[in-house]
Amino acid sequence: MKFRLDIALGVGLAIALALAAAAVLWGQEKSAALAQKQAEVAAANAKVAKAASDSAERLKAREAELRASMEKELASRDVEIGQLRGQLAVRVMDRILFRSGSAEILPAGEKVLGKLAPALASGNEQIHVEGHTDNVRISEKLKAQYFSNWELSTARAASVVRYFQVQGRIDPKRLEAVGYGEYRPVAPNDSAPNRRRNRRVEIILTAHGAPHGTAAEPTPAPAKN
Repeated sequence: MKFRLDIALGVGLAIALALAAAAVLWGQEKSAALAQKQAEVAAANAKVAKAASDSAERLKAREAELRASMEKELASRDVEIGQLRGQLAVRVMDRILFRSGSAEILPAGEKVLGKLAPALASGNEQIHVEGHTDNVRISEKLKAQYFSNWELSTARAASVVRYFQVQGRIDPKRLEAVGYGEYRPVAPNDSAPNRRRNRRVEIILTAHGAPHGTAAEPTPAPAKN
């Protein structure tokens, strides 16, 4: 009876040692797998961070390029440039681009776009052109051509896109035009200066694969003393 008990204890001890060894081995394998997974995550995060850093540097360089080409217009506040969430926005006030109620680009506007086009053509971003108006309704005289601010803002965006394609020789596959009318103001339509700010065209550069978001709030050039 004692012999059988010793055998049973020995067998039990052997099983316990085997189970302990298996547990240690399983723990080591699990730790190795976890370490590998952590290394993979760290590498992926480093890759994403590197891509974000490179994108930020490219955006910064593009902004500097645009600012250099539009120095005079920035100083006169006819053009504003800014960036937000991977997008670069150039805001051109309509006073230099169009006559009231018109989508035909003025000679002064062509000069501005002519300076801007080479800088845009040198990149490969998608060029999203937005037309915006104030909340003053289209006059009865103009309604036969532009029934509302929707149509006017869209026509103005299309005019800028057409200029970039024909005169700027920019690949039309990079270009898109949209009109928002009065519905995306940057200031309350409660004064003449604010309404002037709302009458604008925004040219937004978006890297391929990046989603369209809210346009950047361009930073005006500092006022001269």
